Amino acid sequence: MMTPEERQLPHRSHADWLSTGNNDVVDEIYVEDCRIISANVPPELSYGREGFKAYANFLRSAFPDLQITDDEILYEGELASVRWTFHGTHLGPMMGIPATGRKVSISGFDIMRIRGGYILELYLEQDMFGLLSQLGAFDQPQK
Repeated sequence: MMTPEERQLPHRSHADWLSTGNNDVVDEIYVEDCRIISANVPPELSYGREGFKAYANFLRSAFPDLQITDDEILYEGELASVRWTFHGTHLGPMMGIPATGRKVSISGFDIMRIRGGYILELYLEQDMFGLLSQLGAFDQPQK
């Protein structure tokens, strides 16, 4: 059974860390050898606190105004499942796409394994097709 403090960790990950860019929060809520399990996160950004901080810096360099809203959080044993919405303005390069100035919004979900007052693992699924589409990655050139 999660403590009330542990039940706040998923929200803190989005609101206190990613949405604000305060990387010090990573040291407070994630174990040293934490990991992100996702097909969309490069290995060098998916392991350990420093990797997580680099991941946040990567996201915020492309979307400096990014905000993540927790739409729903469910708890079962040591797992928290979070359905969320990401909003941001594309003001820096992202996956080879130069800044477009476009406002984007995508949904996704995390499943976090929480134990001993820390997040151990983060299983991340996000709508990358929707994001790339909103950034114009699939636009056909005009003839």
